[in-house]
Amino acid sequence: MKFQISDETLRKRFRQPIYTFLQFVLFSIVIFFFLEDGTDEKKVITIALVVCSIVGPLLNYFGARKYASIYRDHFIETKPEGFVIIDKETETILKWESISGIKVKEGSNGIKSMVLSTYGGSSMELSKYGALNNLKNEMRTYGKNIKWS
Repeated sequence: MKFQISDETLRKRFRQPIYTFLQFVLFSIVIFFFLEDGTDEKKVITIALVVCSIVGPLLNYFGARKYASIYRDHFIETKPEGFVIIDKETETILKWESISGIKVKEGSNGIKSMVLSTYGGSSMELSKYGALNNLKNEMRTYGKNIKWS
């Protein structure tokens, strides 16, 4: 079964610019009222904060759009030969023997966090993918010698 990055993860990426924008606007208003009236310093700081409140969220938004375009072509899959990462035309197979362990944190609503570790010292966060319970069951089926914690 192929697993794709969940829609909730994508929605979070698109909400971040909105929160950043609101944070800068609130900060601008607070600074505006606490500085002395009519000073040039007040005007410069207010203009700088307004510019930051526009530029920061725009950059976040374009980053989220790029993430969304990558997300459509990215999958992970479990196969008997290993853990497979698929990006557009590229398919990378991580053999089951090279995976040292998987850490799973479960909550009342299901799996909250899932991290795959290799003997080479690298790790991969799997929490952003959908259907984590199915992924966990498939990985248990194929990866018999993996240490689970």
